[in-house]
Amino acid sequence: LRGLETELGLPPDCARMGVFASPKGGGLQVHYDTHDIFSIQLKGSKRYNIAPVKEIRFPYGTQFGNEQSVFDDMYPQVQEGFPDWNNADYETIDMQPGSFLYMPRGTWHYTEATDEESLSISIGFKAPSAVDSMLELLRSSLLQDEAWRRPLYGIWGKADARKDAVDRA
Repeated sequence: LRGLETELGLPPDCARMGVFASPKGGGLQVHYDTHDIFSIQLKGSKRYNIAPVKEIRFPYGTQFGNEQSVFDDMYPQVQEGFPDWNNADYETIDMQPGSFLYMPRGTWHYTEATDEESLSISIGFKAPSAVDSMLELLRSSLLQDEAWRRPLYGIWGKADARKDAVDRA
């Protein structure tokens, strides 16, 4: 994984590997991830149903899907409405041992082990976004000034205390 990160010009520890074992008929419910995924089928067969998330390009935060709660970072990304997996145009991909599938972040997918039990490896790359990179640079710059390191009491308080804290900031 570290070698792949280096080859792709990514920071250390942004890649994760997981093994997925499913009995015949088992699989994952529909969701999208906020990182790029490579899936390699090792044993048995698995059917992927995939579709781009039309409502959010390059979603940020955590995965989202069927029976999952909305997270705070999602609200500013969905000004035209929440993503709907029911209206996606799915493509079916049947994976056999040795098959390789790439899914960019923001791809709806659900799976099913079709003919027998299935074993696969998924490698996820959570490459930093422009937001992450800019926030890190901004944080580094602000930490150089003692005024920005000062505690901001009242920012979560009642309206008057909150206004005073905002004014101080």
